[in-house]
Amino acid sequence: MRSTCAWLSGSPAASNVTSPNVSSPSSMSMVSPICPERCTFHAPACNRNPDAVPAIPASPSTIMVPTEGATMADIVTVGYDGSDAARVALDWALRYAERAGLDVDVVYVADTSWDSPSFTAAERLKSQGEIVLASDSFHALSKAPHVAVTSRVLTGHPVDVLTEASKDSAMLVVGTYRKDAYERLTTSAVGVKVVAGASVPVVVVPQTSPGSRRGVVVGIDGAEPSGRLVEAAAVEAERLGEPLRVVSAWTLPPMSTPEFTDTTDLYDALEARAREIVDEAVAAVRITHPSLEVSGGVELDAPVTALTRAAKDASLLVLATHGRHGLSRFLLGSVTHDVVLHATSPLLVLRSAALQAV
Repeated sequence: MRSTCAWLSGSPAASNVTSPNVSSPSSMSMVSPICPERCTFHAPACNRNPDAVPAIPASPSTIMVPTEGATMADIVTVGYDGSDAARVALDWALRYAERAGLDVDVVYVADTSWDSPSFTAAERLKSQGEIVLASDSFHALSKAPHVAVTSRVLTGHPVDVLTEASKDSAMLVVGTYRKDAYERLTTSAVGVKVVAGASVPVVVVPQTSPGSRRGVVVGIDGAEPSGRLVEAAAVEAERLGEPLRVVSAWTLPPMSTPEFTDTTDLYDALEARAREIVDEAVAAVRITHPSLEVSGGVELDAPVTALTRAAKDASLLVLATHGRHGLSRFLLGSVTHDVVLHATSPLLVLRSAALQAV
């Protein structure tokens, strides 16, 4: 039976420990979750006791030691600011990393872009970030005690910093960061800008996403990367141990001329084409992933409405964005853009260029 580090066991030595490394902006000392044993790291096992369960970090910049030999490609980067939305995103990332066998890198961005703060102000913002990360290490530990987690505080504009910090990661995970209804409907939302600018897959986790969820939903439209997008979604479904559902949405185009008053034939043709796209995708997955439960569906509705509805109880909705280089890299397709703003389930956005390797 594994023993527990003194810090977790509630021994007298673990109480009232004041960190010499972290202080509040007012320079008042505060309790920080520093192991009184001063172990270097506490995951995958305590250095002082190889059989101990993971415990609390030895410094506010390290929650747990990264897996030996791990590269950035083995790491899920999480944007974190201590808010409820960020905590939901961190919870999702920890669960995902645990299933996928990946590490987690928690990045707190001290936003210094709003002004040109003095060195003292910048350091104060960084100290606040260190305090948040130190206090919330308990939360990360309780959610996924066997996931190796590191944390760091960086300064700059959140979008720029997160896209740069995650550029070699397996994926970047962010919360919704919606402050009001107006922001939700504008491109100023951090999630939208991160999805548009990041070079790696991005998961946007809405604050409404906790609860009983199951299944991976992938939206396709028959465009050239659809086959690779479905394959990527199938890999995620297998990784999560959950079924895959392939969805294609379609609507009748606007009719403005008299010759299109009878839409029956057009309706039938569009529906048949959508079903053909889905059936082909499902058949391909059944060949490459024979043990995966997969189904398909066609929705007569606006794509954003259809996809968010199809994925309302899903663990993950998977879409592609078509930006490839230059300015297009910072633009999202209208469907992906609107789903980022309105989705109520975790959304994985894959850049079309990255799908070439799938």
